[in-house]
Parts: sequence; structure tokens; C-alpha cells
Amino acid sequence: MPPTLEDKATSTKRPVHDEADSENRKALKTSHTPSSHVPPIASAISQAATALIKVREEFKAQSDDLKTLKDELAQRMVHARQQEVNSNSPQPRLDRLRAEHRHIDENIFRAQRLAWDCVNEVTVQKSKIWRLQHDHELLEEETMAIKDDIKKVAVDKRSDVGELAREKMTLEGEVRALKSEI
Repeated sequence: MPPTLEDKATSTKRPVHDEADSENRKALKTSHTPSSHVPPIASAISQAATALIKVREEFKAQSDDLKTLKDELAQRMVHARQQEVNSNSPQPRLDRLRAEHRHIDENIFRAQRLAWDCVNEVTVQKSKIWRLQHDHELLEEETMAIKDDIKKVAVDKRSDVGELAREKMTLEGEVRALKSEI
């Protein structure tokens, strides 16, 4: 008999995306220093993408198991019908096959529920990745704006220094003129 879903260990742990969530909250609280949070966001995006890949792999494996269980159920039903036709006392065997059928149906239901949970988790991971990418873009824009502001301040300081140097030279010229008059 092929392995059932119960034979396989299923993980109930949540993926590592909680760390990405906390990093995202930190980035939102301290958005006035965006350049220091760009690497953690990239790391969070990477972690979320890794978790998404794992969920997809688990979903695919569960989907394959579900197909196997459905095929097995169909084969057993055909076999049960053949046995019923060929058997002199089919009732005990039929009861046992019905119990197996219920058990397989329960496994299929669990597999379908797990598949929906996986789909929901994939959706959550995708939305987190999109949100993190959007936050990253906003932080990059803020970084560029701050860099532009710094350049403007530096240019203003240089122009102020130039004016002061010209005034100094003018005053020195006036002092020399006054000294020569005295």
C-alpha cells in the first residue's frame, strides 16, 4: 500500500517570515534613517522568498499525495465491485471496504484542507514580499532625497564661504587704502 498522508510528517511550524515581519515594523518606525535599513529589508525579502519556495514544494507534494489517494480509492472501488460480484458472502468484506473508503475520504479531506492552507500561506508570503519591495522602493526614494538635500547644503556652504572670502578681500583692500592714507 502506498504511503498515506498520515505516514508523512507534516510540519505545523510557521515559516521564518516572522523575522521579516519584525524587521519590516522596525523599518516603518525608523523611516527617518532609511539607508541603514536597506540591507535588513533585502534579507527579509530573501527569507520570505525562501519560505514561499518551501510552501510551494510542500503544496506540490501534498497535491501529488492527494492524486495518489484518489487513484487508490478508485482502484479499490473497482476491486470492491469485482469482489462483490465474485463473492458468495460480500457483506463483511464490503463493510471493511466501506470503512477503508471512509478512511481514505478523511485523508483526502485533510489533504485538501492542507492544500488550501498552503495556498493561503503562499498568498500571505506574496503580499509580504510585495509590501517589503514597496517599502524598499520608498526607502530608496527617501535616501535619494536626503542625498540631494546634503548636496544642496554642501553647495550652499561653499557659496557662503566664497562670499565671505570676497568680503574679506574687499575689507583688506579698504584697510590697506586707509593705512596708506594715514
